[in-house]
Amino acid sequence: MPPTFQDILLFTGGVYGLAWLVCRSKLLAPLRARLLPVPFLGPLVHCIVCTSAWVAMGMALILPFSSVFSTGFRVRGPADLGILIGWTLTTTWVLGRHMKDAD
Repeated sequence: MPPTFQDILLFTGGVYGLAWLVCRSKLLAPLRARLLPVPFLGPLVHCIVCTSAWVAMGMALILPFSSVFSTGFRVRGPADLGILIGWTLTTTWVLGRHMKDAD
């Protein structure tokens, strides 16, 4: 069973929302300030597109444990993971530019 349109829409929205939470929310502003001096993590938590790659990877890995997505929406190999990450990088960039969130 292939993924449904609803699966793709939920995944895209979930990744964007979680990346926004990490990069733009007031709730996590103290964490971002503490991570800013760290060479790799500082830039990562300030770029919504960069953060979306890691969020997408994490979400993709927990798909089998989620009841929100259909059973056909699973990562079955590196190609699936790469496609999902590429998809979310693109959609996060487009949404971020449209909403003035992308750097």
